[in-house]
Amino acid sequence: MDRSRKRFHVWLSLMVMTLALAGCSKSPIDRAQAFLDAGMGAQAVPLLQLEIQSNPKNARAHLLLGEALLTGGDAAGAKESFDRAVLLNPGAREQVGKAYFDVGSRLAGKSGEELHIGLQYLDAAHQQTHAFDKPIARIYRRVGLEQQAAVLLESAVKLDPSLAADDSLSAMDALWRQDGDRQTILRAYLTEHPQSALRAGALEELAKYAIATGNLTEATGFAQQVLASSQNPQVQAAGKTLLADIAAAGVNKERAAVAEAQLNRQQAALAQQRQTAELQTRQDQERSAALQRTNAAQAQARDAAAQRERMEWESWKQSHRVMARISNTHGGFAKIFVNDRASENGQVVTSTESSHPRFDSGWVDVTDRVNKGQNEFRFRARCNHCTTFGADFEVKVGEETVLTRHAEQAGTYEEAVMVTLPR
Repeated sequence: MDRSRKRFHVWLSLMVMTLALAGCSKSPIDRAQAFLDAGMGAQAVPLLQLEIQSNPKNARAHLLLGEALLTGGDAAGAKESFDRAVLLNPGAREQVGKAYFDVGSRLAGKSGEELHIGLQYLDAAHQQTHAFDKPIARIYRRVGLEQQAAVLLESAVKLDPSLAADDSLSAMDALWRQDGDRQTILRAYLTEHPQSALRAGALEELAKYAIATGNLTEATGFAQQVLASSQNPQVQAAGKTLLADIAAAGVNKERAAVAEAQLNRQQAALAQQRQTAELQTRQDQERSAALQRTNAAQAQARDAAAQRERMEWESWKQSHRVMARISNTHGGFAKIFVNDRASENGQVVTSTESSHPRFDSGWVDVTDRVNKGQNEFRFRARCNHCTTFGADFEVKVGEETVLTRHAEQAGTYEEAVMVTLPR
């Protein structure tokens, strides 16, 4: 740090010596200007004070002294010198404004007290001249002073309408940076300020918004108002550009309408197809469900009928047992068949050749050999080696005899009959 300070002091001393040597052939005003250009306002102050003492009406000396004092932080002394310079030369206002702007813009990049002083200098610059309103407004916006920025930009547009094309909307951005619908705010502003220098910019923005939202009739009205608001070439060009954009948007809107109609038709067709498919699916499902219900009902009915038949058959068998009997007076052997199936209880009776005893099978229960629900059955009796005395066979259902047959054939014989069950 000490070395840096030493180098700075050496440089400063060399600069002072250089300016002093160069000033030997220049006037005090020129030497003061050189100090100011080098950022050494404090060295310029005594030269300017001497010049003013010898020539109190030298407006340039007062102006440079004000710049030197302002750079050194003496705002009151600077204002006194600036006021004297303007009094002697009213054309010096712009230079005074520039001095305030240069120092103020530099301080506005600081914070705290320096920022506050810088804003005061910027306001002083605006009071002297409007030449710096636009850059001052930008500084105001940067530090959050939107309202002040809008006021400065509007005044700048009034003085120079050409600024409307690129800065009027910036002014409105600052002026209307608040809650609410921007389009509503723009319309309200135009109603309240029909002669505003920002009118063309506001109308242009409203026209662009109308184009973007597809309201081309309203957009055309705004574009025509832009053209009528000013004969400024930039404003006229903006209005013509709007009309061209509206025309292009109209073509695009028509194409979009055709495309949208086609898309709507396609979507409607697809929707109809979906509805038809869904209806067909529902009908198929309903038919399938109905068929399933019918099949289930039929199956249930069949099961119920079968159950009833089984119950009826079982009930019938309990009260109508089918009994069969075969006998003869002499020997031999016999077997009873029902539906071509031998009765489990059928008896085969044999006899010896010497005694030839008679045989009698007795009543044999053949109910289980009769099929369920059958009205008749096949009864077959077989007698082997029967004598000439023949054989008798009988069938009864319950207590009712349904068949009595006497066979007088000798030897082996077989007889089959159909027996009808009483129902």
